[in-house]
Amino acid sequence: MVSHGDSGAGAVDPVGHAARPVWRLDLVYEGTAFHGWARQPGLRTVEGVLGEALARILREPVRLSVAGRTDAGVHASAQVVSFVCSRHDLHPSACATRSTQCCRRTWP
Repeated sequence: MVSHGDSGAGAVDPVGHAARPVWRLDLVYEGTAFHGWARQPGLRTVEGVLGEALARILREPVRLSVAGRTDAGVHASAQVVSFVCSRHDLHPSACATRSTQCCRRTWP
């Protein structure tokens, strides 16, 4: 499950340019089928699956920042993830719904 937080839409940087929205995701997942949080070549990880799903939705690469991380097989009930994106046209609830649907198709 993915829920949304404040996207930061409408913010400006110190020189008055439109700031890129910072998104917060609160994650709940069963980690049995994952090799932990951190992306690892050739292994299925939470960061890898979530990052790929968000990149498809946002149509741009996404770099995730996480508050804590999990080991292989560990579940999460309130893991906080954030990322910056250049899109200002997405509503947080729409992004949350689409990312949840996308992850459900790739997660067991």
